[in-house]
Amino acid sequence: MFKDLIELVELPHKEGGPTHLLKIPVRLATGQGGTEDSESDEPKMTDAQRRFIFRLLGDKGIEGEQEVAEYLQENYEVLDLKKLGKRRASEIIEGLKEGG
Repeated sequence: MFKDLIELVELPHKEGGPTHLLKIPVRLATGQGGTEDSESDEPKMTDAQRRFIFRLLGDKGIEGEQEVAEYLQENYEVLDLKKLGKRRASEIIEGLKEGG
């Protein structure tokens, strides 16, 4: 999920006059999740994608939920495997197939 906020930025006047306040819309991700997470309307990864990621990592000797989660966090900045989107899962699968 995202939280929409307004950030106020104070801009000084060029000639020493009064400052101006600029309102800037800011969208913050709430909870855990990086850019790879399915925080948007993107569908979550499929069971087949999840199994394939686990199989590819198992071939590297990385097994079990905790080890897989740690590997993906360190190498792909995945903060929550359960929120991983389909598109990002596909990118990770391609990276793993290429040796990453």
